[in-house]
Amino acid sequence: MEIKLDKIDQKLLSYLFHNFREPITKIAKQCHISREQAEYRIKKYENSGLIKGYFTLFNLHSLGYTKNYIIKLRVKNPNREKLSQINPQKNVLTLTRVQCYGEWDYGLTVFTKEKTNILYFISQLYDL
Repeated sequence: MEIKLDKIDQKLLSYLFHNFREPITKIAKQCHISREQAEYRIKKYENSGLIKGYFTLFNLHSLGYTKNYIIKLRVKNPNREKLSQINPQKNVLTLTRVQCYGEWDYGLTVFTKEKTNILYFISQLYDL
């Protein structure tokens, strides 16, 4: 079922996208609608599945994680237990670990503080 959005819906959703943690009164004021109207519309979005949830987006750069790597793996004998034991070292943060189909078996998204931090991490992967 397609959801029809009017101009107020578009403005409210746009504001929520960037400011979902704001108090409902501020959200309503920024969208030039009443608090009750904002609450009603947001609840409607949630109930219809348009809004599936809210999340926090971290600024990893502010924590010193300035290098981003996407690593694709092809493993001869995939061992889930070994893969789950891939532990990031100090200054290495693994955000995603997904199983792939096709040319690659796994994909990792890795953030590091220094370029040299990734080298030891990659050396662990050779043991898979």
